[in-house]
Order: sequence, then C-alpha cells, then structure tokens
Amino acid sequence: MKKVTFTFVGQDSEIMAEKLYNWYVDGGLEDLLVDTLTEEGPASVETLEIDNAEREIILSCTYKNM
Repeated sequence: MKKVTFTFVGQDSEIMAEKLYNWYVDGGLEDLLVDTLTEEGPASVETLEIDNAEREIILSCTYKNM
C-alpha cells in the first residue's frame, strides 16, 4: 500500500481542502484521475471506499504487465 496526502495550510485551508474533496467525489476529478493513470497501459483504478467523515478516499490499483 502507498499513500499520498494533501495537506492544506493557511487561512482558507479548510475551504480549499473541501473543494478538492468535492471535486473528486462530485466534480469529475475521479474520472480524470482514472483516465490519466490508465492511459499508458493495461491498468485498472477504481474507488473502493469514500469516507466522508475523515475525508479519505481509498483506491484499488492494478497494473498488468504485458
């Protein structure tokens, strides 16, 4: 497992963090992310879990070597 964390700091950090989360959940970032991560080869990326309370998104990723 590998984890990527975005941490927002500053006066409007909560607003910006919420915007990023909402962009993934409702605004099309999920589709863009999947398309970008799978464009170079036979790969699969899917959302396994979205935890709204913790603002955590868990993805399942598989890359198949040819």
